Amino acid sequence: MTRFISRSARMLLALIFGAAGMAKLVNPAMFTAQFASLALPVWFITVTGACELVGAAMLVLHPRTRVFGAALLAMMMLVATILHLRSEPPGRALPAMVLAVLAAYVARASCPPPVEAADA
Repeated sequence: MTRFISRSARMLLALIFGAAGMAKLVNPAMFTAQFASLALPVWFITVTGACELVGAAMLVLHPRTRVFGAALLAMMMLVATILHLRSEPPGRALPAMVLAVLAAYVARASCPPPVEAADA
C-alpha cells in the first residue's frame, strides 16, 4: 500500500511540475505579473520552468534520480511558500505548502534503505 501511495504521489508531482514547467517555458508572459508581485525578475520565470521540468523528469526517468528530483521540487516549493507568505495574503501560499510536503514525502520514500555495517 505504501508503495502504491508513493508511486501515485510521484506521478502526480511529475504531471503537475511537468505541466507547470512547460507552461512557464512556452508562455512566460502569462507569469510576469505573478513573479513581479513576488519581487522576482522576469528571467527567473525561465529558470523556474526549467527546474520544474528537470525535477519532473528526474522523478520518472530512473530510480536513482527520484530522490534528487523530489528534493529539488521540495526545496523550490519551500522557497515559493516563503515568498508567498512574505508578499501576499497567507492563503496564496497553501498550494506551494501542499506541494512541498508531497515532494518531501516522495523524496523520503525514494531514499534507498540504509546499508547495514558488517560485523568485523
